[in-house]
Amino acid sequence: MAILHGKETASDIIHGQKYKKAQSEKTRKPRGKICDNNLTINQIINKLALSSEHENEIAKELWPRLYSELGDLNLDPYQFETNNDITKWKCEYDFGDKRKLITFGQFSNVVSESRNNFRTTPHSGLRVTKEKTG
Repeated sequence: MAILHGKETASDIIHGQKYKKAQSEKTRKPRGKICDNNLTINQIINKLALSSEHENEIAKELWPRLYSELGDLNLDPYQFETNNDITKWKCEYDFGDKRKLITFGQFSNVVSESRNNFRTTPHSGLRVTKEKTG
């Protein structure tokens, strides 16, 4: 329960709470479309994490597949793997006129979140499969 101070009204408090909630929801929305088909980096990772052909792979095994997927999307990925220290792995890719970077830790978190959401969300039971080309 909020306590009113000075000229503050209940309406001010409610407006502030609505603003805070809206900002929180805004930060959770996917942003940053990175390729011509309007995918975000998180959507690309979700697709990898939930694909039937990779469903049993851990994030460490999926990491090179992200690099490959970014290459397939012509995003010119570049990997930084420092002395086999997984905590320092990074992948840089094209993002419009500049370059973006994702760390292995960020990637691993998105993989976990994707799979957890899939397990707890009612769905048809169908899995995403990568389209075969050629």
